[in-house]
Amino acid sequence: EVFGSIGNVQTNTGFDITPFVGFINYPYTYEVNEDEVESIIEFPIENIFGDQCERSLISDNEYPVFEFDGDIVFGATARILSDFCNLIAPAIIKE
Repeated sequence: EVFGSIGNVQTNTGFDITPFVGFINYPYTYEVNEDEVESIIEFPIENIFGDQCERSLISDNEYPVFEFDGDIVFGATARILSDFCNLIAPAIIKE
């Protein structure tokens, strides 16, 4: 079930990514395009709100960086997770 888009993210190489948020039943069998996806990292959604998100300073700009069980998530993927976190945080904090 697709809930909707969380807004475009542009990569450093000029590509636009339109991420969508939805719900899938677990476990799910992924069909991966190996030209586009290096690996799949699964983690509880609570992890993007905790200490796993750090900020990295690159060229006088701060960028989000996440670590999940030794896997480092950075770049456009980390920005997408950070945007998602910022979008839903107010609803979670109210509860």
